[in-house]
Parts: sequence; C-alpha cells; structure tokens
Amino acid sequence: MKFGVKKDKIAMHPEQILRLAGYKFITDHKTGKESFVHQPGRNRYPRFHIYLTHEAEVTFFDIHLDQKEAIYPGQHAHNAEYEGETVEREVMRLKDVIRQNIRNNQ
Repeated sequence: MKFGVKKDKIAMHPEQILRLAGYKFITDHKTGKESFVHQPGRNRYPRFHIYLTHEAEVTFFDIHLDQKEAIYPGQHAHNAEYEGETVEREVMRLKDVIRQNIRNNQ
C-alpha cells in the first residue's frame, strides 16, 4: 500500500517520523536498497517493511507486511501482504504519528 505526504506539511524528516513509529533503518545486503522495518513481535518475521521515495513536493511511503523470508537461495520473492486489514491498521497508525508532527503554521 502506498500513500504520500506533502513535504511542507510535516515538521520533521520522514525518516525521523518512522523512527518515532518504531521503525529501524536497514540496507539489504544483497541489493543495497535502503528501507525501514518494524517488527511488532519478538521474532524477525512478520515485519512491516517501508520504502521511501522522495519527489519534488511529496514523500511516498510504500508499505507491505513481510510474512517470512525468501526460502529459495538466490530468490528475492517472499510471502508479503500489500493490502488488507493488518496493513491498513499499520498505515492508520503511521498517519496518526504523521498527524502529530504536522506544521502548525501550514
């Protein structure tokens, strides 16, 4: 699921907001792609996974739920949910954190 936030509306960097929401920065050791993950439980999976993309005026949060790690050597495919109730609840939680950091003068 993907949603966007206008950069001039938030009082801090999107990366800082994700940290406030319990996300950790990671770099994929195979691809070098940078992203953020949040593990709601004690185990490594399932975990929420977010890629940020920055455009001129908007930052996009592209989120999915990784259910488990890829099980075949050399494969990047994994069991993930890109929509559904669990992902929607997490998006609502993130939007609440974002709302708490809206600029007062905008």
